[in-house]
Amino acid sequence: MEEEERGISVSEIFKVIFKRVWWVIGITAAVMLMFVLVVQFWYNRNAQTYTVTYSLDFPGIEDNSYPDGTTVRYNSIVSVSTLSEIVAGNEALAGVDVNEMVENDDIEFSQSVVAAEDSVSGVAERYFTLTVSVKYFSGADQAKTFLRAVANYPVSHAIAIANGLLHDSYLTVYNTADTFEDKLIALSSQYDYLLDSYDELIESTSGEYAVDGKTLSEYRSQAALSFQNIDREYLDSIVATTPYVYNYEKFRIEYEPRKNKIEEEMAIYQALIDAQVEQRNEAIAAGASSSGDLAAFNTRIALYTQEYVELERELADLNKTNDWIVAADGDTQKLDSDVNSILNIIDRYREELVAQTEVLKNVYRSSFSEMCNVSFGSNIIEADGGINIVLAAVIGIVIGFVLVSIVICVVDLPKYIRERNAAEAGEDGDAAEEE
Repeated sequence: MEEEERGISVSEIFKVIFKRVWWVIGITAAVMLMFVLVVQFWYNRNAQTYTVTYSLDFPGIEDNSYPDGTTVRYNSIVSVSTLSEIVAGNEALAGVDVNEMVENDDIEFSQSVVAAEDSVSGVAERYFTLTVSVKYFSGADQAKTFLRAVANYPVSHAIAIANGLLHDSYLTVYNTADTFEDKLIALSSQYDYLLDSYDELIESTSGEYAVDGKTLSEYRSQAALSFQNIDREYLDSIVATTPYVYNYEKFRIEYEPRKNKIEEEMAIYQALIDAQVEQRNEAIAAGASSSGDLAAFNTRIALYTQEYVELERELADLNKTNDWIVAADGDTQKLDSDVNSILNIIDRYREELVAQTEVLKNVYRSSFSEMCNVSFGSNIIEADGGINIVLAAVIGIVIGFVLVSIVICVVDLPKYIRERNAAEAGEDGDAAEEE
């Protein structure tokens, strides 16, 4: 009875298990392989993430502004629209489901700023972090391509905007202006814009940047020669002394109303002058004779007279232009020829400014692109989280071995115990007979 109640040792358990060694090896290997596959292709793909940390730099970033003045919204890079644009523009990212990625919050974006006093460079530094689930990619290379493309998007977008800027808004105004005066104002504004743009570039690059062998200062000096003050004064004098107007049809329609208005204003000022003269004469008749007593009257008379003379000059110019149109007697070719004689002179300066604007475009694009940069914390992008494949294999081996051992013990251990007890009982009987 004592033999039946005797337990079984660990060594006996392993003896029973390893009687079926090929079962142990086969089932353990199968479980290990299954566990590794589950971990690698299900658990890890749902638990692991790719992460990249980087910094951005481009002109305007400190003011959160793109070259066209629109606001930089960093969080928008993880929106469906932006991610779809990025994926659509890169064949290597075909199959990446950004809709599900965003819907399931499987992509995260964060930023941090290091104050100037705490940074190594001595200026404020902005850092960004992108994290995305592994399950959306066919491998690390595709994930790396995706993360770098997303990180580069603000810079790429800024460069695209910079390359699309025409820098010629005042030249467009010039083309639509219907007076010589407005055209000259547009040329002056374009000239000032060119110089201001170069000044901004020089300030942002400390004047050290060069394009095609020329410094920014040299380009600015070249632009400064295109429409100087002397050129403006020359064109102003031409326009001021000619009776021609660019849009003579418009002038013809507006002539009578403008003439009547000027004449009405002249009549008003003449009445004011007459009134002041009459009041001054009355004051003199009343005994006022000193310059102090009459100063107020004289001042107002002089002021009103100046306004009257200006209106008189304006009316004379208006009539002079009208006489030019009337003299043509409906001959629009004659009128157009006269207009073009002035316009051709002005257009020569426009053409020079157009050429200088094209130069600015090239310089601006080159310098802007040079000042754009994306710096990554590491060139290696690896999956984080999940279970290491070697550890998964070890766990699989342990699970497989435990399972097969349990099965073998359930099947073979009772039989082994019976055989062992029977053998021990036989040995005890033989020993008793010998005694």
